[in-house]
Amino acid sequence: MLKIIFLFHPLILLFFHLTSTEANFNFNVTYESNFTDQNEIHARISRRLRREPAVWGEPAPDYTGVQLNDYIHFLNALIFVDSKITNHYGSDMDKIKRDVMKLIQEANNYFYQINVRIIVLDILQTFRDDLSLYSFEEYRNHRISQLPNHDFAALISYRYAGGLAFVNGMCTAKTVMLCGFYPNNPTAMGGIFFHEVAHLLGVPHRNVTNLINIPNCYCPVTQRTTNSGCLKIPGYDHDCTLQQMVNMLEKNRCLRHVKATNFFFTQHIVEKSSLPLCGNGVIEGEEECDCGLRKLCRNWNCRADECLQIVKTWQMYICAWLIAVLIVTVIICCVIRRYLSHCCGTSTNYSYGAYCSCNLLQLLSNLKSVIHPKSKHFWYRTGSNFTQSLRHTGNGTIGTKQ
Repeated sequence: MLKIIFLFHPLILLFFHLTSTEANFNFNVTYESNFTDQNEIHARISRRLRREPAVWGEPAPDYTGVQLNDYIHFLNALIFVDSKITNHYGSDMDKIKRDVMKLIQEANNYFYQINVRIIVLDILQTFRDDLSLYSFEEYRNHRISQLPNHDFAALISYRYAGGLAFVNGMCTAKTVMLCGFYPNNPTAMGGIFFHEVAHLLGVPHRNVTNLINIPNCYCPVTQRTTNSGCLKIPGYDHDCTLQQMVNMLEKNRCLRHVKATNFFFTQHIVEKSSLPLCGNGVIEGEEECDCGLRKLCRNWNCRADECLQIVKTWQMYICAWLIAVLIVTVIICCVIRRYLSHCCGTSTNYSYGAYCSCNLLQLLSNLKSVIHPKSKHFWYRTGSNFTQSLRHTGNGTIGTKQ
């Protein structure tokens, strides 16, 4: 039975989504306090039944046409699971986290395309199976001081065929959402998760007959005729709702935004403990690299699907050290050869040995002065004394040589 929910909050509307896995359609009913006529309510419900479905289990569309700025946006999510999920997995939190992260992994296929880095701080138990969106809001706000800092909290509900969220709830006490979860297909609700985050950022549902005007949304006519529409979030009726979400995200002032300084290296290192999510562009846990989605990865040294380096960092350091040693060795050999060539080309047979010895000592002194110009080592003093002794011996053949 469809429960009619009346909201009396003047700013935030509640959107109720009920998707059927068999019929593959979606109910999105918006009720305001000024609706009193029952016939009008039923007529509104009838119109909502024809709303575009939030496709269950469909892969993320290609959003390459979206207009983005030069910033990376971070969303820190804190996930809660109800007791029905806990019981299904026999209270094995490792298995719960593994499968719930598959849902977030699917949602990341949407987020990453719009420069959003979704970070899961933790997955916690509620020990409750009766939480609605409103009671979950109260549950979260009552424990807010005991929870890690997060941008929004999401309740994952066992076999709930849809999602709930407060429109424009981000950055307020209503930054909570609810999303269904099916253990037999954990990734199926990834699009719904993304859909509800769009509500939190401020994207509402509008009547099918109402047009929306998003100035920086450019949709070719051929693209509008496809099932996925043009820059449309699954479950919305209008094209350009994704661009609308991006515009609202870029204007948000409570979320963290970082300017993308390099086109090729876009991975970031997480500043707090989180659950590793390979493909979100953030190095977490034991990940060696994270260049984002495979089709968008520009790091030749990273396996995007595994977040592992092809050539390890320590191997690159060793190679760099060997190359540096080789370069220095070649330079030293070239300098020594130059001195010896000059020595052999200008000296006579009579003074050859003494002359080359002198120049070799001068070479060592020059190298030493370059490396340690202010140091006075024993070998330098000894070499200098030996040079002076050579100057005072013999018949003066090398006495004037420097």
